[in-house]
Amino acid sequence: MIKNILSGVNSFVNRLAFAIVLILIFAIFIYPLFSGGKEVKRVYIEEGCKVARELYLSILVDRTSSKITIMASTEGGTEIEEVAEKTPEKIIKVSIDPATGMLPFHARKLAF
Repeated sequence: MIKNILSGVNSFVNRLAFAIVLILIFAIFIYPLFSGGKEVKRVYIEEGCKVARELYLSILVDRTSSKITIMASTEGGTEIEEVAEKTPEKIIKVSIDPATGMLPFHARKLAF
Protein backbone atom coordinates (compact mmCIF):
# COMPACT_ATOMS: atom_id res chain seq x y z
CA MET A 1 0.00 0.00 0.00
CA ILE A 2 2.75 2.46 0.94
CA LYS A 3 4.62 1.60 -2.27
CA ASN A 4 1.54 2.51 -4.30
CA ILE A 5 1.26 5.83 -2.48
CA LEU A 6 4.96 6.59 -2.94
CA SER A 7 4.89 5.78 -6.66
CA GLY A 8 2.90 8.95 -7.20
CA VAL A 9 5.48 11.09 -5.41
CA ASN A 10 8.03 12.66 -7.78
CA SER A 11 11.57 12.72 -6.46
CA PHE A 12 13.52 10.59 -4.03
CA VAL A 13 13.72 13.50 -1.59
CA ASN A 14 9.94 13.86 -1.64
CA ARG A 15 9.56 10.12 -1.10
CA LEU A 16 11.94 10.25 1.83
CA ALA A 17 10.15 13.21 3.37
CA PHE A 18 6.81 11.46 2.91
CA ALA A 19 8.13 8.27 4.54
CA ILE A 20 9.49 10.25 7.49
CA VAL A 21 6.12 11.94 7.96
CA LEU A 22 4.39 8.54 7.95
CA ILE A 23 6.84 7.21 10.56
CA LEU A 24 6.34 10.27 12.75
CA ILE A 25 2.56 9.98 12.49
CA PHE A 26 2.77 6.34 13.49
CA ALA A 27 5.18 7.01 16.36
CA ILE A 28 3.33 10.01 17.74
CA PHE A 29 -0.32 9.12 17.26
CA ILE A 30 -1.02 5.51 16.31
CA TYR A 31 1.46 3.44 18.34
CA PRO A 32 0.65 5.03 21.74
CA LEU A 33 -3.08 4.48 21.19
CA PHE A 34 -2.83 0.73 20.66
CA SER A 35 0.23 -0.25 22.67
CA GLY A 36 -0.37 1.50 25.94
CA GLY A 37 2.90 3.28 25.24
CA LYS A 38 4.02 6.68 26.38
CA GLU A 39 2.91 9.89 24.76
CA VAL A 40 5.57 11.56 22.62
CA LYS A 41 6.00 15.17 23.64
CA ARG A 42 8.95 16.20 21.46
CA VAL A 43 10.34 15.16 18.11
CA TYR A 44 13.84 16.23 17.12
CA ILE A 45 14.73 16.43 13.44
CA GLU A 46 18.39 16.67 12.53
CA GLU A 47 19.87 18.42 9.54
CA GLY A 48 20.53 16.17 6.56
CA CYS A 49 23.97 14.77 5.78
CA LYS A 50 25.80 13.42 2.76
CA VAL A 51 25.19 9.70 2.34
CA ALA A 52 28.36 7.69 1.71
CA ARG A 53 26.67 4.32 1.27
CA GLU A 54 23.08 3.16 1.13
CA LEU A 55 21.98 -0.12 2.69
CA TYR A 56 18.68 -1.98 2.72
CA LEU A 57 17.30 -3.57 5.89
CA SER A 58 13.88 -5.08 6.39
CA ILE A 59 12.34 -6.94 9.30
CA LEU A 60 9.23 -8.92 8.46
CA VAL A 61 7.18 -11.93 9.50
CA ASP A 62 7.57 -14.95 7.25
CA ARG A 63 4.10 -16.47 7.29
CA THR A 64 5.23 -19.81 5.88
CA SER A 65 7.74 -20.51 8.67
CA SER A 66 6.09 -18.37 11.39
CA LYS A 67 9.47 -16.78 12.06
CA ILE A 68 10.81 -13.27 11.93
CA THR A 69 12.99 -12.71 8.89
CA ILE A 70 15.62 -10.00 8.57
CA MET A 71 16.66 -9.17 5.03
CA ALA A 72 19.74 -7.06 4.34
CA SER A 73 21.50 -5.95 1.19
CA THR A 74 24.43 -3.75 0.26
CA GLU A 75 22.46 -2.80 -2.82
CA GLY A 76 20.32 -0.36 -0.89
CA GLY A 77 17.59 1.80 -2.22
CA THR A 78 13.93 1.67 -2.97
CA GLU A 79 14.03 -0.96 -5.73
CA ILE A 80 14.81 -4.07 -3.69
CA GLU A 81 12.52 -6.12 -5.93
CA GLU A 82 14.81 -5.33 -8.85
CA VAL A 83 17.86 -6.45 -6.83
CA ALA A 84 16.04 -9.69 -5.92
CA GLU A 85 15.37 -10.44 -9.60
CA LYS A 86 18.80 -9.57 -11.02
CA THR A 87 21.22 -10.44 -8.20
CA PRO A 88 19.50 -12.46 -5.45
CA GLU A 89 22.87 -13.46 -3.97
CA LYS A 90 23.29 -9.87 -2.74
CA ILE A 91 20.33 -10.23 -0.37
CA ILE A 92 21.05 -11.88 2.99
CA LYS A 93 18.11 -13.47 4.79
CA VAL A 94 18.17 -14.55 8.43
CA SER A 95 15.23 -16.37 10.04
CA ILE A 96 14.82 -15.80 13.77
CA ASP A 97 12.79 -18.09 15.98
CA PRO A 98 10.57 -15.95 18.23
CA ALA A 99 11.14 -18.39 21.11
CA THR A 100 14.91 -17.84 21.17
CA GLY A 101 15.11 -14.34 19.75
CA MET A 102 18.05 -12.90 17.86
CA LEU A 103 21.31 -14.66 18.68
CA PRO A 104 24.90 -13.51 18.09
CA PHE A 105 25.34 -15.70 14.99
CA HIS A 106 22.35 -13.97 13.36
CA ALA A 107 24.05 -10.59 13.79
CA ARG A 108 27.37 -11.94 12.50
CA LYS A 109 25.71 -13.33 9.37
CA LEU A 110 24.12 -9.95 8.67
CA ALA A 111 27.28 -7.96 9.45
CA PHE A 112 29.67 -9.94 7.28
